[in-house]
Amino acid sequence: MPRWARTILCILLAEDSVVNQKVALYMLEKLSYRADIAANGHEVLAALSQRFYHVILMDVQMPEMDGIEATQRIRAEHPPDQQPWIIAMTAHTLQGDREWCLSAGMDDYIGKPARMGDLAEKLRHAATQKQCPPAARAKPVFRHSVRLPVRSSVRLLSALLRCNSRSPAPAPP
Repeated sequence: MPRWARTILCILLAEDSVVNQKVALYMLEKLSYRADIAANGHEVLAALSQRFYHVILMDVQMPEMDGIEATQRIRAEHPPDQQPWIIAMTAHTLQGDREWCLSAGMDDYIGKPARMGDLAEKLRHAATQKQCPPAARAKPVFRHSVRLPVRSSVRLLSALLRCNSRSPAPAPP
């Protein structure tokens, strides 16, 4: 069994969209991971002050403080050996967007909608780069439970179908 498969990663999902949170949490659960949630950069910094995270899946566009600013603050305020591996998880997928995220201090990049296999590979890579020891189980710092209206539930179902498929699912009504 590879070392990364035995590693428990403490993951923070930085994402403001409830639908995207649910899609990402679903994919992480299918990959046998769990994650805490932060809805903006301020919540990311607050979570890091309470707990160490091996990996942050960082949305770039969030309210109050975006993922770029949050990443730059993390890099400036935390010693290198206490910095998480930051993976941009963003809908910014035009030419140059990956380089923009990496130049801002992020370690890796995955475009939305993310594919399960791509996310698994990014997390395996993060585990090997961070040389993550098995993490102690701790209570989540942030836990959001949100009921979605019917229209959002249909969008969520469509997104879940897309993340497990190579062909696009039909757009929700």
